[in-house]
Amino acid sequence: MREETRSYISQLTTHLEHQFTSIVDSHLQTLQQEISITNIDIIKYQLNMLKRLPHITPCIAGTDLPQDQYNAITVLSNMMGSRNNQWPYYFLTGSAGTGKSFIIQHFRTHLQQTNKKYLMLAPTGVAAQNVDGMTIHSALKISSTTTNSRSSYQTLIFNDASLLNEMRRIETIIIDEVSMVSSSLFTFISDTFARIHNNHKPFGGINVLVAGDLCQLPPVQGTAVFHSPVWQLFYPLFLRKSQRQLNDNQYFNLLEEVR
Repeated sequence: MREETRSYISQLTTHLEHQFTSIVDSHLQTLQQEISITNIDIIKYQLNMLKRLPHITPCIAGTDLPQDQYNAITVLSNMMGSRNNQWPYYFLTGSAGTGKSFIIQHFRTHLQQTNKKYLMLAPTGVAAQNVDGMTIHSALKISSTTTNSRSSYQTLIFNDASLLNEMRRIETIIIDEVSMVSSSLFTFISDTFARIHNNHKPFGGINVLVAGDLCQLPPVQGTAVFHSPVWQLFYPLFLRKSQRQLNDNQYFNLLEEVR
């Protein structure tokens, strides 16, 4: 996030906290004047409990974000899981430096604050470490074998009752660096969660956000992820404005041409 954006968020947060405290104090004084003396101590204690400030998140400053980031945050925060019998699938994409990691972190914060269970995955150890997540194979206890350049997968989830119950509580899957996930592995993940939830819906009917740039690293083995039959279900969210080369449009345009 740009330094000016951080400063703006900090100032706005302080301002809102001050406003909230002032409003609560004003109401407390008004109410305490109207309460009988016999109940004043009890009511005063209860009213003072209301002075605890709510958690204020950076989303209050969302309008200061670039339009493409603001649109992505709005869609992910408001649409995923908001309608019954709907299971949104989104593909967050853009070239390097457009803010994919920022959007993912913001969305994770949203899930944490709304007490949603989620699984943060990546195809490699380095990618998983960068997003404070787990590798796909480790989280889902996947083993693979390769025959004639074709990979087949097995999972030990169904042999571990505790892990199976934990996976059933997952409401959202996030996969970063999805360009490195093969189509067969992507389909296997979908089928695995369908088995976990005992239905035939892709990914078992839970929310899925995948992120990455399909022009970057491909799978080590197998075909690209977009060859998976479930890929067509994913709605793209495009990030087009570079934040990393914000003040060097010429260099950014050159990178886009190379890309």
